[in-house]
Amino acid sequence: MADNPRRMDIGSTPPIESERIVLTPLRENVANAIRKWIFHGILRPGQVLTQEEVAQRLGISRMPVREAFQLLAHEGLLVIEAHRRAVVRALSRDEIIDHYEVRALVESEAAARVARTPGAVAGIAAAHERGVAAGRAGDGAAYSEATAAFHRAVWVSSGRPRLCSIAEQLWTGLPPHLPQLLPEQLAGSLAEHAQLVAAIESGSAANARKAMKLHILNSMQRFLSRFQAASAGDGAALVLEATPSGYSAKHRRW
Repeated sequence: MADNPRRMDIGSTPPIESERIVLTPLRENVANAIRKWIFHGILRPGQVLTQEEVAQRLGISRMPVREAFQLLAHEGLLVIEAHRRAVVRALSRDEIIDHYEVRALVESEAAARVARTPGAVAGIAAAHERGVAAGRAGDGAAYSEATAAFHRAVWVSSGRPRLCSIAEQLWTGLPPHLPQLLPEQLAGSLAEHAQLVAAIESGSAANARKAMKLHILNSMQRFLSRFQAASAGDGAALVLEATPSGYSAKHRRW
């Protein structure tokens, strides 16, 4: 007798979270790889990349590498040159200020919108508690993940997809978690997250907007203090180095 297997009826069955498949364009995966090389200090400011060497290292064709170069040039991390080359850019003080000020505008609006949405604070508060636990444990990597989740929870809870998309783009370029891994930043960041949660819970859009703006601009000032002290204005470049607990900020010259 021939086998007559029953067909699985999944029409009305909600998918399990682990079953969801998200397809990321190859250019995004390549861009993510290059970002990590830059932020981990593997690639240094002034270093030249070619499409051929990146493609060879990743085992792919040149086309997604070319597209990734264009994405990273738009973010300000690379400068495109002729002959399929790109150069890693150093961070400047003005670029850092511009980045944080734009983040403050976008994310403070998201926070204000969340404050006007009853019940939207649960995911934000949960992410904050993860950050508190990571801070107590001195786990830099876990704190980095928790603070990213905290900010994304605010964007998503705003209920504005375009605003969320813009915030995500800003988060992808200059790594916002970088100063939060500096020792003097973590305690201040946690305190400001707590104030933001309280402001959102109060239902006051004005207070939530103010708390988020203050948090991001304070982060900028703490970051700039360390950046200026180390760079001394002569071309030093800020990069991330991998450590057992996450990443540490280092300044290198080229």
